[in-house]
Amino acid sequence: MKKIFGALKKNINKEQISLWKKSKKAKKYLWGILIIILLCLGFGVFHEIQINRNVVAIVNGEKVTLQQIKEEIADYPKFYRQFIKQNPNLALEDYIDKKILLQKAKNFYWSHREKINRKVKDYKDQLIIKEFLDNEMTSQIKIPSEEIKTYYNAHLTDFFLPERIHLYEIVVPTKTQATDILKRLSLGESFSDIAKKESVSSTAQNGGDMGLVTKSQLYPNLADLVFKLKRGQILDKFIKTSSGYHIIKVGKTYPPKIQTLQEAAPLIKNVLATQAKKQLLNQYINQLRKRAKIKIYSKRLKNI
Repeated sequence: MKKIFGALKKNINKEQISLWKKSKKAKKYLWGILIIILLCLGFGVFHEIQINRNVVAIVNGEKVTLQQIKEEIADYPKFYRQFIKQNPNLALEDYIDKKILLQKAKNFYWSHREKINRKVKDYKDQLIIKEFLDNEMTSQIKIPSEEIKTYYNAHLTDFFLPERIHLYEIVVPTKTQATDILKRLSLGESFSDIAKKESVSSTAQNGGDMGLVTKSQLYPNLADLVFKLKRGQILDKFIKTSSGYHIIKVGKTYPPKIQTLQEAAPLIKNVLATQAKKQLLNQYINQLRKRAKIKIYSKRLKNI
């Protein structure tokens, strides 16, 4: 009997120990799950806090973040990005206008989605065709130098260049700024430096360089003034346009001339390449038509 009770006691102890171990493992497992849940919640809260810190506006319940604004202005011209850094609210206001329009347009989309989707598909198809043709045909087109020379001699009048002048500009939004800059320039301050820092024109990043212009490209009254100036001179008064107040500096003047063959060659090559591409495309389409299985039901076109 003692042996029987002893064996039973051992078995009972083993079962208790096993249950205790299992419960301990279960507790560890539960604690592990709880810790993971808390970490996830904590990360979620932290992430939400970070997002909220970067929120610069809320438009009809939609958050606008600083990152979105940065991405929006990333493709702007350099001069405008610099201007925006000094006036960040302008970028935000532009983005809000865009957001409001998009919110309204989304409602419009659902009632006009078939038309919009069709246009998107048409644009996508055209883009695919363009990329395909550029890739397939550009490599096949070779323009011989003799062909370029022949075209040049046959179209000499096309390469006549009238009198041109190299101009530089500084454009500012106010009359006060323009007056101040003219004074600073008269004291010897660098035109290029001022243009890069203060001009609101797209030419700012190049020091105000407008390139070569002809009389016909300028307002008549402005053309008469600048074409009388000598190289390096600055017009002593600003010109007001819808873009702002323009301060003009004159560079080198180029007399009328006919471009040399070497100068005209790149343009001629592009003209001839375009013509060759069109001809090659027609040939290619004809080949595709011959291989394609096409059925045309002309009578049904009456209902077009």
